[in-house]
Amino acid sequence: MRDPAELDLRTLGVVLEKNGEGRVDGGRRGRTQSSGDPGGDAGQPVGAARRRDIPAGTFIMTGGVTEAIAVQAGDHVMARFQDLGSVSMRFV
Repeated sequence: MRDPAELDLRTLGVVLEKNGEGRVDGGRRGRTQSSGDPGGDAGQPVGAARRRDIPAGTFIMTGGVTEAIAVQAGDHVMARFQDLGSVSMRFV
């Protein structure tokens, strides 16, 4: 366990693996404009909707550390977080 006040989520290193292969290196080296700040403003898409329509089925990330990746049944995804550990999931 870590005190969230001790973490700088803007620079947290993250490696995302899909089926054992590295897919995305987020955090310090891999953050993209689309991934933004993981503590970002979830209200931003709402503000954008006032200016234009958001199509049905649009995937909105409220500040992901990595970009979104497509998964299918049988895929195994693991995220390794610098100094925090890892989390994994298998899609059925």
